[in-house]
Amino acid sequence: MKVVFGGDFFPGFRWEKQILDNDHDIWSDEVKDFMFDANLKIVNLETPLTDSISPIKKIGPNLKSNPKTIKSLLSGTVNLVTLANNHIYDYGEEGLKDTLNHLKKNNINYIGVGYNELNASESHFLQDDVVFLNYGNNEWGTASSQKGGYNGYSLIDITTKIKEFSAKDYFICLILHSGHELYNLPSPQMVKEFRFFVDQGADLIITHHSHYHSGYEKYKGGHIFYGLGNLLFDSTSKNKNWFHSFLLKIEIINKKIKKIDFLPVRNKVNEGKILRLSRKEDSSFYKNLTSLNKTIKCPEQINKEWKKHVAYMKSSYMVGLKNYIRYYIALGNRFPILNKWLFRSNDYNRRLMNYFLCESHSEVIKTFIKDIK
Repeated sequence: MKVVFGGDFFPGFRWEKQILDNDHDIWSDEVKDFMFDANLKIVNLETPLTDSISPIKKIGPNLKSNPKTIKSLLSGTVNLVTLANNHIYDYGEEGLKDTLNHLKKNNINYIGVGYNELNASESHFLQDDVVFLNYGNNEWGTASSQKGGYNGYSLIDITTKIKEFSAKDYFICLILHSGHELYNLPSPQMVKEFRFFVDQGADLIITHHSHYHSGYEKYKGGHIFYGLGNLLFDSTSKNKNWFHSFLLKIEIINKKIKKIDFLPVRNKVNEGKILRLSRKEDSSFYKNLTSLNKTIKCPEQINKEWKKHVAYMKSSYMVGLKNYIRYYIALGNRFPILNKWLFRSNDYNRRLMNYFLCESHSEVIKTFIKDIK
């Protein structure tokens, strides 16, 4: 069996207009040729497909895409999408239900979500002797006993599922929406946890979320890919890492990985397609990938890089954690007309919730708190 994995896929913003206005599809011939012989083509659909106008209250952007952009998945013959991510529930139950209905109508399989926590936890996909499991960092939209949503990251729950399918003698592929945004390395804790999953029986781990591609390693009998990057995701960023990623093709025979192929790609709206990197870009990509792989293998170096990232991020977290409530009260008492603006939507509590419930955010905060003297 051959499987192609792609990273974060968001056919919204300017890409939405490209997809809806043009007859041609967004996949270049070289990309389609690479994907052609795969039995499964899997991407992380990081958006609800909905016309809903009722976004949930959260910190950060609420993403959605016109349901008709599903043709971008169909033209790439994508037949399985992972939905355990922090944007799939941006338009609540309505957005989630719309998305699942559109996927079902178009015969695209999905994993990682459910109409409640139990339903989401049972989500998996079987192909021959391979099982695919999908989890995302606990942010906006994690399923609970009261509402639908996605399968939240949990060491215990993931390990339990690995053990369950290992006992049935399946090849186990974990697809995790995890990592640190705009950072192209795993944290030391991610390396520790992902290797632990391999120790428990996982054979392959695929990761996305950071928007930047990362490196990979072979650990014992397992393969870990720490970040595929953005396959399709519009932005005004000038950092090429946002637009460069790679498709990964893995051949699995008799529950063993026999071959791994890479296709470095870029996505830019003005080019209108997902394109293979140029020869010059290709060389730079592989040089960078080799460097990332060496860092992942060196505990001292990965700790050093992580400390640098945390130092860079610290100030933004400190501003977010600072409670200016007493100043707001004083202003509100003096100028009552400001109260509606000062105390809008309880944003501070939502920020705290996001900082401490989401594994990625809380890991950064815990790291710099340890250095406080």
